[in-house]
Amino acid sequence: MDFTPSEYIGKFRLHKAKQILEQQRGNISGVAMDVGFTSPAYFSKKFREEFGKTPSAFIGNQ
Repeated sequence: MDFTPSEYIGKFRLHKAKQILEQQRGNISGVAMDVGFTSPAYFSKKFREEFGKTPSAFIGNQ
């Protein structure tokens, strides 16, 4: 799959956020900011598009 640089960076940030959430380090807003998202709502939207569930649901399944 070919991605634009912007898409690649976005996916990288989302996967890094997923790793942080798996390690249960921090809250969703903090994680979003740590990986470079300025809007927690936009982060949640993109996370759901990438992984099929919201960050809250992801944390709840652990």
